[in-house]
Amino acid sequence: MAGADDRRQLGLRYIWELFPETHQVNGEPQNIYVQYEGGPIPLAKLPAWKPEMINGGYTQDDLYVEVPFMETLRDHGVNAGWEPLGTAFANTQFPLWHANDAARKNLRAGIPAPLSGHYRNGGESDDIDWQIESDFVGLMNPGQLHSAAETAFRIGHVMNYGDGVYGGVFVASMISRAFTARSVREIVDAGCTALPAGSKYRIVVDEVIAAYERGASFDENLAALNERWGTQDRCTVYGGAQDPLNIDAKLNGAYILLGLLYGEGDLARSMQLAMACGQDSDCNPSNVGSILGAYYGRDTLAAPPHDWLTALDLTEVFQTTPYRLEELVELNVEIARAVVQFKGGVAPVGQTWQLPLVMADETLILEQWPEEANDTPRLTASAVVTGDRTVCVEAHATDADGVRAYQWFFGDLTFKRGPCHLHTYRHRGEYELVACVADTTGNTSYEIFTLTIR
Repeated sequence: MAGADDRRQLGLRYIWELFPETHQVNGEPQNIYVQYEGGPIPLAKLPAWKPEMINGGYTQDDLYVEVPFMETLRDHGVNAGWEPLGTAFANTQFPLWHANDAARKNLRAGIPAPLSGHYRNGGESDDIDWQIESDFVGLMNPGQLHSAAETAFRIGHVMNYGDGVYGGVFVASMISRAFTARSVREIVDAGCTALPAGSKYRIVVDEVIAAYERGASFDENLAALNERWGTQDRCTVYGGAQDPLNIDAKLNGAYILLGLLYGEGDLARSMQLAMACGQDSDCNPSNVGSILGAYYGRDTLAAPPHDWLTALDLTEVFQTTPYRLEELVELNVEIARAVVQFKGGVAPVGQTWQLPLVMADETLILEQWPEEANDTPRLTASAVVTGDRTVCVEAHATDADGVRAYQWFFGDLTFKRGPCHLHTYRHRGEYELVACVADTTGNTSYEIFTLTIR
């Protein structure tokens, strides 16, 4: 076993014995998290819930990071493109870490989205960042799985790539389904279906579900998950077997899934199980809470026995923002109303909403951070208005590994697989069209068009 100095050099920053100045209080571990070094935490060791704990959310980065994106969707439309989204993120002043921090530095250096989140420009693109802050996308797409996936894919490329983006798609899709679901399993299935087959993220969640259906216990499922995926972390700061801390999106997304499956609909139990998995043990149960919170609604959260909202301080503002909770809720509802109306539904203030029919499932393109150095596909594309509100699009690509798939994002919350399409818009206006191609390794290229439908 490595000595203390060797362990320091390896970057084991959560070995509490080695860092008395940051991880000890009177010679004891500062908290449960550092005591277990990012690994599983025994349920009996978890802190007991106290209603006033809820106010700690006002200082959390997985909440305040959402605000500039919500403001952009309000100001530039729910289909706002990469340029305004990237500009809003670049202009923020709040503290950031990992993929978020790398992306903001890229944007400020003139590297625009989606390159700001690309693995070649940061090396943290599979990290958990977008996953932990994507809740608002599900909330703004009630029962609208297709546009929830599209929006999460679009915004996620500001700071992530591949599985890092799919983490946001996974969470947002489950929250979107929670508004209309009849069971927690229906919510889980919606999140899994949103992930493209063949992606590592989909492989991980499929393995967890398969073990659950075989009757594996929570501990058995968690142990098998950690055995296979626990050290597969490509983060340039926390990465690999030499560091116990793993902030890979798919591993922590599987912890969310474990909480939902084994919590069996009990909000407190589900969050406790996600927390007990360890690693990002504050953000993962927060995502579980968002999903089940949308499923049960405010009235249930306010009711006994847990009294989740009794100590909520509605006068507090979220760190680095001017907003109180009720103001952000109102903003999110405003954006959700705009989404429903944009897609042809009815969302009157203070009355029952009529949601538009959900489109047939259209799976997102398979995008992955290649295991080895790999050139991106060479893509050429065109978009020509051919008639009233109709555009003809065509894409062609070449790649030494072979082309796997094409996908067009039409800028109106819809996307379709394939190189060529005729697409008709519901509304006149300006749209950002994006052509995407993936090679057989999952490496992607994009071409962006600005189109005006008069």
